Amino acid sequence: MLNDCIDRIETHFVSTLKGHESDFIKAYKCQMIKVQKELLFLKDKQKELTQKLMRDDRITDLQRDIKWFKQESTQLN
Repeated sequence: MLNDCIDRIETHFVSTLKGHESDFIKAYKCQMIKVQKELLFLKDKQKELTQKLMRDDRITDLQRDIKWFKQESTQLN
């Protein structure tokens, strides 16, 4: 009788543990998917900001060139 009770408790414990393990794995996978999506978003944002910075640098270079050409043209007059 006592052995049967212990066997039932063990069976219940094992099934409960498997259920918790399954829930944990599902939650972990869901979290990893969220993290992966966030990483992709941040990589895209970084690329966008890098391109914007490059455009800003190009504009600064062009403005410097315009200033130089203006100075040169006034010296020619």
